[in-house]
This record gives sequence, C-alpha cells and structure tokens, in this order.
Amino acid sequence: MKNFLLLLTMVAVSLNAETYVKKVSLIVAVRSDIADEIFLVKYIFSDGQFISTDTILTTSIKKVSYTYYDVIFKNRYVILSKPSSDQQSIIDLKDRKILKNYKAIKDESAVFVSKEPPIIGTEDFTSYLRNQRPLMKQREFDVGKIPSPDATKVLVAEGNFSQNTVGNYIFKLWVYTSNKTRKLLADGLSVQCSSHNWDLPCPYMWIDNNTILTQRSNGDIVTLDLNGTIEPVVKIDSVGPDNDLRFYRDYDGNILYACKEGKFLIDPENKTYLEYKLAPLKHGFYVSTSKTDKGKTFQYKGTTIGELYYRTPKTFDGYIALIHYPGHESDFDFQYSLLVWNNITKNWQTLLEGNGLFPTSIGWIEE
Repeated sequence: MKNFLLLLTMVAVSLNAETYVKKVSLIVAVRSDIADEIFLVKYIFSDGQFISTDTILTTSIKKVSYTYYDVIFKNRYVILSKPSSDQQSIIDLKDRKILKNYKAIKDESAVFVSKEPPIIGTEDFTSYLRNQRPLMKQREFDVGKIPSPDATKVLVAEGNFSQNTVGNYIFKLWVYTSNKTRKLLADGLSVQCSSHNWDLPCPYMWIDNNTILTQRSNGDIVTLDLNGTIEPVVKIDSVGPDNDLRFYRDYDGNILYACKEGKFLIDPENKTYLEYKLAPLKHGFYVSTSKTDKGKTFQYKGTTIGELYYRTPKTFDGYIALIHYPGHESDFDFQYSLLVWNNITKNWQTLLEGNGLFPTSIGWIEE
C-alpha cells in the first residue's frame, strides 16, 4: 500500500510540474577585437543554473563567419548562412569539426531560401530538406524569386520608375512554373518610394499555393489568384512613401505588413488589420514592438520579465538569451552583455560582458 501511495504521489508531482530539459546549452560565437580568431562556445545550463563553458571550435575569422541567421539543425549541426568560398558551411558540434559540403548530413541536403522577403521579421533563413520539400534548381530562377509553399511555382516582379510621378515605382508580377513557363498575373501595381532609390523586393508574398498578397499602392492591400483576379483586402491610409515595404509571417504564422509607420497585422480572410504590438520569439516568449527609455518589454507566457535594449534573441523551452546594450549606439560595441533568463530561476544571468569580446548567439541545443 505504501508503494502504491508513493507511486500516486510521484505521478501527481510529475503531472503538476512544468517539464524542462534538465541540461541545455547556448551556442555562442565569440570574437576578440585583438585577434583574428573566433571561438564557438557552449554555455551549459543544468536545471536553470549556469554551470560551465566548453569551447567547441577555434578558427580564423577569415575561415568561418558566424551570424545571427545561422541555423542549428538536428540538435547537432550549425548551418552557416554565409558559407565561406570553399563551401565550409556546416559545423558539426558533436565531432567539433567543419564539414565541407551539404551532403555531409546523413545524405540529406540543406537548402536555403533567404528573404521571402523576409521569412520572419528578423530576415531569418529557413532550411529545407530536399527529400521533404523539393525546390526548383537555383539557376533556373536567379532574380527575386519567391517559391510557393509547395515549391512548384515562383513569383517574380519586374518594374521601373514612372516617367510621370516622381518616386512612383510601377511593377508587374509573373508566376513561373517548374517547366519554365511563365504567366503574367498583374500589371500596374505600384510602390510610392521615399527616394528615387529602389533596390529592394516589391511587397508581395504567398498566402497559400494559389493566392498571393500584394499591394496596388502603399497601404492598399489586395490578394491575387493564379487567374489574375484581384480582391481588395484592407486600405491603411496612414502608410506614406517608403523604400522598405514588405510582407512576412512572424513566428506564430501571423501575416504582417511592415512600413516606416509601424507594423500591421493583416487578416486576408476577414479583411481586417490591427496595429502590431507584441512580436513572438517562440517558446512562449514575446517582445513589444514599441520601446520606452529602458528598451523593449519582454514577456514569458503573459508575464513581464524585463525591459531591455537588445539584439539577437534566441529562445528555447523556458530559456531566452540575448545581447543587451545600454541604448547608446556610440557605446554599443563596448558596453553590451550576454544575458540569459529562464523560467526555473526566473532571473537574468550575465554570461559575458564587453571588454573587447563580441558574441553572436547562434541558438540552443539539448544535452
């Protein structure tokens, strides 16, 4: 009977307790301003407590370039978003070495799509496996291509500045298929630019395999189907001339329209829009889109956990890491800190502070 009651107690405790990975590591690239070396370092945590560091790899900064957009794949490989000229593009965290070609990952190929545009607000990269999602060959569509979700079609914009209206960029949208045929979907779409210097993708994105979201003019949002039928969605009158208008999805899958006036949450199905105030960072973490004199507000599952100026946030189950700086751009390079908060200790821990060291947070792995 005692054993039975003990078992029930253990089950009750396990059901009521929030589940965490007991041991996790934050992968960080650390560069020194007095040497040409860069270190790939693990910051190891156990039950929320920082316990040690482990240097995985030391290389020349000319050999490997780490960025915030690098992807951790299968809890083992760091796929670099900026491969070196000799294709040294994957770091094996377990074997502590550089792999020189994509096929080194168990005969699967990692393919990048950079800027969809962008795939998420931070212009993150999405990795695809060819055996799961076959992409069309890169060389077939080499200019401004945006693949459909099923990767069977590609959108391409063509345009030029109007001869009649200063700063008015007129563009058309074409759809290409895998058999190299193309079809004109829409003409006479426009972007009112803030200057005569347009070198960014026109604002458009796939909603699904048959529907595109774009604009007739700044703030005049429409959908477009593969027959060329245009359907009005919303009109946001506050949107002015802008050289960086774009659509993208956030980590929760919401569709956003970004402009210098702010970000707007677009609902094409219900034809509504809202001001975007809270951005997801995955794993229950959110950050405000507006800031105070202390920075932006961070939340975890609805609870505020801090106000910080930051860059490169990386989250995991109950953990968030970021680079904190005081808010003065002139002091940014020398007064930042690498901070981690977790939902076990419920406080911010400082892992590294300035002093000529420049960290880039790559992501988290389970140990």
